[in-house]
Amino acid sequence: MLIGQLPFDDRNMVVLYQKIFKGDAKIPEWLSPGAQNLIKRILEPNPMKRINMAEIKLHEWFQKDYIPVGPYDDDDEDVRLGAILPVKQQISEAPGDKSTRQMNAFQLIGMASSLDLSGFFEEEGVSQRKIRFASALPPKDLF
Repeated sequence: MLIGQLPFDDRNMVVLYQKIFKGDAKIPEWLSPGAQNLIKRILEPNPMKRINMAEIKLHEWFQKDYIPVGPYDDDDEDVRLGAILPVKQQISEAPGDKSTRQMNAFQLIGMASSLDLSGFFEEEGVSQRKIRFASALPPKDLF
């Protein structure tokens, strides 16, 4: 949400996974140095070096204008069931297709034009298998 784009992106899933594994993220130069540092530390591929939640909360960039959220209160007026039920009823009464469409992960990924899974199913640069042999005889005698 801070940058408006994915930190790792490539049409080829194999290349995408390589970028993630290496930590080769695209971080715009227009971000503040503090934000750049925090993002790099969050996306660190080595889990032993990666920043944890406690460290994120203490990071200088995160602390700027930070207002901690208070504990959840069951008696809070805004989250009472009475406030939710009318909205739920409006949604259920809305016209439209009532059937839910179920799909698996491959169907969902296939719908996303930016994700290309062909690298998993196709081998690049593979030619037909050929057999070679050497002989002292001339070709006309072999065939």
